[in-house]
Amino acid sequence: METATSLEPLLDAKAVGRILGLHPHTVLKLARAGLLPGIRYTRHWRFRKADITTWIEAQQSSRVPIE
Repeated sequence: METATSLEPLLDAKAVGRILGLHPHTVLKLARAGLLPGIRYTRHWRFRKADITTWIEAQQSSRVPIE
């Protein structure tokens, strides 16, 4: 079992927006639609940085190169 000191901090929509280059409202829309991995805690959305990094890598690898 992990201790509280080994858990990574959660990001809010504003921080994820800075990482992705998106407006925080867009981040929330993607999370609500199930297109972006996030955790809803009461009325707030939080995101794990590792999940966002994995999501970015998956988006990049799923792109079809244009020839």
